[in-house]
Amino acid sequence: MYAYRIVRTLQRPYFVYCAQAWRKAAALTALRIPITSPPITAENFDPAWMEGQPLLYFKLHGYENDPDWYGLDERGHKPTALTPNLVRQADLTGAIVVAVVCYGAGGEMEGAFLEAGAIAFFGSADEVVAREDAVDEADLLAQQLLALARKSQNLQDILAEAKERYRTMRGENLTEYDHATLEAFTVTTAKGNAHA
Repeated sequence: MYAYRIVRTLQRPYFVYCAQAWRKAAALTALRIPITSPPITAENFDPAWMEGQPLLYFKLHGYENDPDWYGLDERGHKPTALTPNLVRQADLTGAIVVAVVCYGAGGEMEGAFLEAGAIAFFGSADEVVAREDAVDEADLLAQQLLALARKSQNLQDILAEAKERYRTMRGENLTEYDHATLEAFTVTTAKGNAHA
């Protein structure tokens, strides 16, 4: 029965896009093979790839006061991976976005996803802590968000439940990175409601 549930979960489509250097952690977090930047960049990204996907998971670079998101290769090159204008070209009606991206929430990119039809954006308006090759900190929280979002729970409850699961998994000795992760992530719904 357990194996059946795993197969059913993996069969449900969703979109995963990450920095090339972080593909292992993204794959472990989302249980999907991600599209990576590079080789994909804003120049060859097709917004239609996101359409019809109930969940959109991103693990890219973001910078304060910069609306674009960036990839990362093994040599440290950071090509532009996604822009708000590309997002606005897609029909994302009903999608839920989970972004492990520094400064991903609260800015133009979040607004672009909501304008394109996403019903919720989970992300951080601050720096996030994540690993290249393991599910930890922000990826661990993202993994819980993705699992809960697949169950179509109340959007306001998903973040609170994901944070509670995170605390339970980490135990009593939360590190400063754990606290930073829990404090940084918020959800903004299509109705404009932001919740921590």
